[in-house]
Amino acid sequence: TVTPTPEPAQVRATITAVGDILMHKAVIDDGLTNPGEANPVYDFTPDFKYVSAIFKQSDLAIANYEGTLAGPPYTGFPAFSAPDEIADALYDAGFRVIGTANNHCIDRGLDGLIRTATIFREKGFTVIGTRPDTLSPMDTIEDLNGIKVGFLNYTFETIGTESNKTINGIYLPKGGEDLVCSFNPYREDAYQRDLAAILARVNQLRSDGAEFICLSVHWGEEYNTKSVPWQRNVAQDLADGGVDLIVGHHPHVLEEAEVLTSSVTGKSTLVF
Repeated sequence: TVTPTPEPAQVRATITAVGDILMHKAVIDDGLTNPGEANPVYDFTPDFKYVSAIFKQSDLAIANYEGTLAGPPYTGFPAFSAPDEIADALYDAGFRVIGTANNHCIDRGLDGLIRTATIFREKGFTVIGTRPDTLSPMDTIEDLNGIKVGFLNYTFETIGTESNKTINGIYLPKGGEDLVCSFNPYREDAYQRDLAAILARVNQLRSDGAEFICLSVHWGEEYNTKSVPWQRNVAQDLADGGVDLIVGHHPHVLEEAEVLTSSVTGKSTLVF
């Protein structure tokens, strides 16, 4: 008799991702618990009470925090800086990985960038996309039910100049270039260099044991319900380079979801 080889047990993991955690002034003011007192106290945990169960049921919940934790004065648009208590609320809601590379990450300059990357780490998060110093990692590999998933976070740059990068039209501060994961989709020579650097990090995560790669990317044009050509070009390049899942944010509205096929391996890449 021949004993059939048993089918391997199926392993599943659930990743929940949200778009922009964006602290406009009205949101900041709504979290104030002691108006009129000299030392303001904020609590943003009620903001997540109807959705936190979804995040906590997931094997991993990831958010894009758009703005800074640069300290007071607290401001909304156009230069965002929110109280540190939003980090506490996000942790309480079930998030464990925070992406901090986006078009508002240098709203308060280099100090704001560094402080944001520092505070989230001190609050217990794994932070991807920015870092406080060149020795800290900007990527991570998370073990989700035995599946090793690599996570990266990038933001698009604005056009800048041949010698100076800009994010949201702001020149990247001196000392900040190695602290933010970004790419320039508007200058072909810069884009090709940036793409090569992104894919080198994807390959490094694979070498470090990642079986699946998720790239969280800040891109596109606000309030467009369909992606623009350069987004689709970047997505295909990432699919060709071995990224398995692309989670986009920035437009503040839903765009299309699509399954791409790698022209290199034939594998599928899911794009949100």
